[in-house]
Amino acid sequence: MLTKSCFFIVFIALFTHIAEIGGCKKDNMPEFKTGMVSASDKDNGRTISLLPKQLLIVTLRNPGDGGYAFDSPVFEKDIIGLTGKTHINPDSASAAGDFGKDRWIFHGIKKGSSKLEITATRSFDKEHPVVIFSASIVVK
Repeated sequence: MLTKSCFFIVFIALFTHIAEIGGCKKDNMPEFKTGMVSASDKDNGRTISLLPKQLLIVTLRNPGDGGYAFDSPVFEKDIIGLTGKTHINPDSASAAGDFGKDRWIFHGIKKGSSKLEITATRSFDKEHPVVIFSASIVVK
């Protein structure tokens, strides 16, 4: 029978091995450049410049009050990459109809340009998306 200390050592060794197999080693993690670029609906239609491995954070008001839901962003996947997406709940003191904000984190991959378009559709009208955000992303 294993003692608590032996069990703990076996658990740590197993966890470390699984983390290495799963690609969690520090060497496999992407290293991003400092100096993030932020964008919002105020940057709609603009050209946004990034460096390879630099982050672009796009924050937009959630259009749920009109029955809309965000679609997957459209962009050139060899120029920029989507690192993650999160939803930010509204403040509790906000007015009714506030569905919070959504935030996408992109990163520059290689030199080039890509149009970034974020649309939203209604569940009953998938044929007519509304463009919420559109910008030209230039990776230098």
